[in-house]
This record gives sequence, C-alpha cells and structure tokens, in this order.
Amino acid sequence: MKLLPFSRLLAVSSILALFAVLPASAKPRTFTDQKGRKIEAEIISVAGTKVTLRLTNGKDYTIPIKSLSENDQFFVKVWGMEEKSGAKKSGDSDKTTPTIPDNIKYRIEIEADKERIKKGSKGKVSSGEIQTDQWVYEANLENKSRVKLEGLEMSYRVYVDPIASVKVTMDSPPKFYGGRQKVSSVEDGASVMVRTGPVPLTELELDPGFVFRDGSRNDLEDKLEGIWIKVWHGEKKVAEFKSNNSTVKKAKWADSETADPDAEPDEEKAPAQKQAPDMEDDAKE
Repeated sequence: MKLLPFSRLLAVSSILALFAVLPASAKPRTFTDQKGRKIEAEIISVAGTKVTLRLTNGKDYTIPIKSLSENDQFFVKVWGMEEKSGAKKSGDSDKTTPTIPDNIKYRIEIEADKERIKKGSKGKVSSGEIQTDQWVYEANLENKSRVKLEGLEMSYRVYVDPIASVKVTMDSPPKFYGGRQKVSSVEDGASVMVRTGPVPLTELELDPGFVFRDGSRNDLEDKLEGIWIKVWHGEKKVAEFKSNNSTVKKAKWADSETADPDAEPDEEKAPAQKQAPDMEDDAKE
C-alpha cells in the first residue's frame, strides 16, 4: 500500500484544481483537501491517523486524515466509528452514507413561508357569502451538520386566528393545525423543502343589511399567524423554529405532545374543515 500526500493523489487521479463541487450523492464521494482541491474516491479503511481511499481508476492510496478538509475529516471519523462498531456489513454497497452517530453536532437552519395552494369557490349562507381557500407553509431545512442526514421528521403546528370561522362554523374552530412529515435525506450543505398539510382559511362577505349581534357589520377573514416547527432524528429533537408572532411565541407545545392533539396515535393529520352551518343565529337584519 502506498502512502502519498493528497497532492499526489490529485495527479494520479487527473483531477487537479477542481473548483466545482460534484453532487454529494454521486459515487465515489468527492473529497476536498485543506487547499480546496478535490478528488473522487471511496473510503476503504481507516487506521489511526490514516485513511485509505480507492480512486476511480481502481487504485488504493493511504493519506493522512488531517490533509483533508474539516468536513471530510469528520466524515472519515464517522465512517471509522461505524466500521469499528461493526455497523457496516461486508458487501455493503453504500459506505459513503454512514448512519449518523448519537454525538453528532446538529445544525439545521430553518426558514418558512406561506403559500395559497387552492382558491375555493364561493358558497351562500343566510347572511352572505363564504369562500374557503387552502394554504400551506413551505419549510426550507438547510443541513449544516457536516454529515448527510437521513431519517429526519418534521412536526409542525400552524396557528390561525379564526376570525371568520367563529361566525360560520363551530363555536370553537381550530386555532392551529398540526402534522408530522418525513424529511428526505439531505447532504451536508444542501437544503430540502418540506410542505405542511393544507390549512383552510375562510373569508366571509356579509350581504347588505346584515349585522352581527355585537353590532359589527364588517367582512371577516381567517388569518395565518405563523408556524412552530420541530425537527426530529428518531426520538431526539435536533432543530426548532418559531414564527416571529406573539401568538406563536406565547403558545405552549411540550415535546411529549403530538403536533395534532386529535390525531390517531400512529398518524397525524390536519383536521378536515367542518361544514358551515346556517348563520341566522349569529346575524340579524
């Protein structure tokens, strides 16, 4: 087995001074050295401070782990931990995707934005017209944990001010909708978009001459107030995000509680919108 510096590996593999990062899902994996130079190789073994890589030309070379970038040093360390613990089986075809150990330092940055996905048709009630649109939140999860993450799940609660629904549906309409979604595997430095389940928002337009019992006669509409997101890796919460809204900030949601209190034990779904009853009891001419 030859022991070569990383620069020699670059010459052998004929990949010198590459600056474009290759897709992380490609095989072999792209390794980067301390100077930013890249090669394609597969880890064969880790021993002490050395790692043996197999280049695309089929030749194996051993190099110092410290010659690699910080991210790749960590990747090699994770690979070596699993190899030592026996987590990998002989003949495993995907040694470039190790299971994440318990001591990983998770860093997942989250952004979320709302989007209307369906505009409802107008319906007639005794005191006016209603329209119920379907909205979702799209959450962008960026992985900065220095390793590929698999098996993540995202639970969420979308908070609503049911201004119109109070008048046209039940006495106490939902003030949040919750659910839990599986997250696609995400490479280090990559992002994945996760969409929540649909949330119904109702608009109410009163007919001329109708007023509510409190004397108001304004048109009403439900409002999205924000979202609370928790990201899980197994039973461990690894990231969290809350909208900058007073309602969301004041909300209480223990980690032991499901995202949707009305969900079945093994399944969380946003509750379906109930049919709007007649408004005659709440409005008058």
